Amino acid sequence: MGSINAHILIALVKVSGLGGAMRRPSQYAYALARVYAKRSYMLKPADYEAMAKAVSYHQALRYLSTTSYAKYVAGAEELTDVERGLALSYNELFNEVSRFVSGRPRAFLELVRYRHELEVLKSLLRAKFADVPRDEALRNVVPFGRFNQEFCEKLLRARDVATAISLIQDEALRGSLSAALKEAEELRNPCPIEVAIDKHAYQLLGRASDELRGLDRDWVRRLLCGEVDAKNLMICLRLKLIGVKDPKAYLLPYGHRFTVERAARVMAAPTIGEALALVRDLVGEVKYTSLSDVEGHLLRRLASMNSSVFLHYGFHLGLPFALLNLKFFELRDIKALLIGKSEGLPGEEILSRLILHRGA
Repeated sequence: MGSINAHILIALVKVSGLGGAMRRPSQYAYALARVYAKRSYMLKPADYEAMAKAVSYHQALRYLSTTSYAKYVAGAEELTDVERGLALSYNELFNEVSRFVSGRPRAFLELVRYRHELEVLKSLLRAKFADVPRDEALRNVVPFGRFNQEFCEKLLRARDVATAISLIQDEALRGSLSAALKEAEELRNPCPIEVAIDKHAYQLLGRASDELRGLDRDWVRRLLCGEVDAKNLMICLRLKLIGVKDPKAYLLPYGHRFTVERAARVMAAPTIGEALALVRDLVGEVKYTSLSDVEGHLLRRLASMNSSVFLHYGFHLGLPFALLNLKFFELRDIKALLIGKSEGLPGEEILSRLILHRGA
């Protein structure tokens, strides 16, 4: 990493907003070095390609055991064992990076972890609403945190979606989901359920970001607003396909560039392709074939945005925030890759489904 003069370190710590958590330049330098080291341990495009081209699921798993995931998948054979290892790797990374901060920054990172956990819940409730079989429902998630393997199994065994929602411990979220379920049933689409989960997550994250200061707040807001803009665009596209005209009640808080006015223009466009053309400055060139392809494109842009944080020197809360986001994408990619190998999919098709393969 190279050396930095002590007076520069002190100045950076004061500006970062994390000075209260790390009072000495040596602490700052150590935190910065550890976060960058953790970033360097993540899988590279060549790793994904080697696993995708492996002749079998087990050969791909053996390759994974030669990477930084070695201690997490050692001896694993079944996918559930791999999932437990992946969950452990996320938790250990969270514990490592969160110990560098305290107070409000630490509280924000706790909510980042909760948002990642809620992605598991969102996928499960979507599957439950569509009456997807258990094995298929579990195939698309990496159970961890509050929504571990045992909870996922319990939720999927529930009699119906309402019963599944009643199992959720978060009282505020449970209430929002119960109301959203009625709307989802009227629309015959799980979109309101998924929006309710996202709204809960981003209201918490947004309020927590309001409490930050300095570079912490600036970088966190940059990443947070980028996420919300992408999600709000996807919400509008989904609503457009199911015939909902007014998206205002569905839009998530703390967006930035994808405004209510732009949402209205997207909804008014004659086709999805023309809608995407209206937001080319936000999302780049997207050739519309399906919503899942658009979502994949947006996720890759988000991954690149998070990765770009590491091009700017200095320790601030945006670094661990971005690292946890990239880690979550990595877990999803590993699971998708191993599922693809178990199903005998061609390597190129597997790679096309991944978020980080192109080197975010």
